[in-house]
Amino acid sequence: MTTKECWADPARIRLRFVPLNQLVLHERVDPLRVERLVERLRRDKVLRNPPLVTELVSQQYMVLDGATRVEALKALGCRDCVVQIVAYEEQGIRLGRWHHILVGVDAQAFFQQVERIEGLILEPGDVHQAERLLAARDIVCYFSLPDGRIIMARERGEKRDLDGCVKLLDQIVRLYEGRAHVLRTPGESLETLWAEPIKGATLAVVFPCFAPPEVMHLSLNGARLPMGITRHIVPGRVLGLNVSVDLLWADTPLDEKNAWLDNMIRTRLQEKKVRLYQEPVFIFDE
Repeated sequence: MTTKECWADPARIRLRFVPLNQLVLHERVDPLRVERLVERLRRDKVLRNPPLVTELVSQQYMVLDGATRVEALKALGCRDCVVQIVAYEEQGIRLGRWHHILVGVDAQAFFQQVERIEGLILEPGDVHQAERLLAARDIVCYFSLPDGRIIMARERGEKRDLDGCVKLLDQIVRLYEGRAHVLRTPGESLETLWAEPIKGATLAVVFPCFAPPEVMHLSLNGARLPMGITRHIVPGRVLGLNVSVDLLWADTPLDEKNAWLDNMIRTRLQEKKVRLYQEPVFIFDE
């Protein structure tokens, strides 16, 4: 069966209840976003969209998308989480990146802070050069300014390993995390990044595009990428499942919860209440 045929059959979508302590994150989370989601879950008592995960080893699952949901459910004291399990090596799954556009940041003062990070040096470049060096991992990231300037962040001395690169990225992001309004935009169309003015935006941070084996390596070794720089694009993504938080919290055996879930999916299929959308969609983030 081809990937396309598999995703087009909702009965083949793997939705399961799993213990929350079996979920491993590959990125950090923003405590403020977690807090906001906790309040919403307390109010609505419904988890709308299941986190997207892939199987690791030793009965663990890496969260591809939904880290904030996982941490919010932990904060609520839930025992389990309903997830959608996908094979990371599936042909249809793509791993892209997000850019961070910073609003209300003094660019010059920010660059002065970046230069104080041990092991980093800033140097000018152009977008094509920066993209080439970023793909080769010869720079850690680069910064794009509305006036067209490109500033590259390069490691001093010899190029470090993946873990060292992530530590430097983390230090850069922590300079503005929680201190500035951050907009995320998909990692394409770099030449037209500033085609439309963004009120108050002073610079964009452009990250490397990580490969799935790198993300899995980081997750298994306890490392965390900065929040919101990986962008997993998965055909057949399940949205609008709407599972009661009380069920996630309940001390009911997993077999019973999964039997309920299987029956609910089967019923929705029979009632023609499951649809596969081929077009891109806008999701109002949780």
